[in-house]
Amino acid sequence: MLNQLSEINNRWNLPKVYLEYLEKHEEDEFLEEMRLYGSTNLISNQEGYSYNPVTQKIIEVWPENYVVIADIDADPFVLDLSNSDGKDAPVLFAYHGEGEWSFEKCADSFGEFISEKLYQNNF
Repeated sequence: MLNQLSEINNRWNLPKVYLEYLEKHEEDEFLEEMRLYGSTNLISNQEGYSYNPVTQKIIEVWPENYVVIADIDADPFVLDLSNSDGKDAPVLFAYHGEGEWSFEKCADSFGEFISEKLYQNNF
């Protein structure tokens, strides 16, 4: 797990709240139909969004400050690192396969996002 977190930290400057989540959650969590990525799969789950594993190239149309943290049937939830204050960052959502990515804010912070999802699932 430490190796995975080290690689994650080398790749992104993630907000503190989300890093604390990853430290405690190595495996993916399933909240009904949503899969919230753990530290083990965070990097590999960027494939198809920001990285094309077939061509082994970065997907240019993907916003470089977006990190996919969860999905529902490949529809991504992302942390918007361009609006991070270092402690937390907004979470956005978009539908996959719509031609162009059209992200909308679904939570002002990861903390709010996870609280809403846990509340909805009665955890």
